[in-house]
Parts: sequence; structure tokens; C-alpha cells
Amino acid sequence: GDPCGLQMTAQQAGEQLQLQTAPVRDCSGNAVPDGTIVTFTETYDNSQSTVDVPLKRGIARVDMPARQDSTISVASGVVLGNQIRWKR
Repeated sequence: GDPCGLQMTAQQAGEQLQLQTAPVRDCSGNAVPDGTIVTFTETYDNSQSTVDVPLKRGIARVDMPARQDSTISVASGVVLGNQIRWKR
């Protein structure tokens, strides 16, 4: 099924943010298949960076630059997850 209730966390590692989703499940609680694409988007200073990452073992992970006053969002298909506002 399609992802439902998509959630991510961010942790700073030097000049990078390590972004990771919680295990991705559909609305019935079943694991979403590996290979499903998750999109991380970082918006900053009227610019935007986007990275598409396939699920591996039910989780998507990516490192992105830790830009000051940025907003990071996560999505898969039409399902939007949480947003994180990053201040350095």
C-alpha cells in the first residue's frame, strides 16, 4: 500500500544533517515495500534542494547540508510527512 503518517528526524553531524524516516507503513500498518521512493526537500534563502531516496529495510536515509534557517520536508507520492525547521 501507499505510505501513511510519514515521519522523519534530523540530527546534525558537522556541516551535514542526517535525515531519517521512521519505519514507513501504509494506513493498515503494513510495511511499505523497499524501493519505494521518499523525497526529502530542503528550502533555504529562496532556493530548494531535493533528494529522492529509495526505502531500504523500510527506512529512508540521506545526508544534506545543514543550512541556516532552512525548512526540511519529507514526502512519498502524494503523502506529505512532517516538516523540520533548522536553525544553526
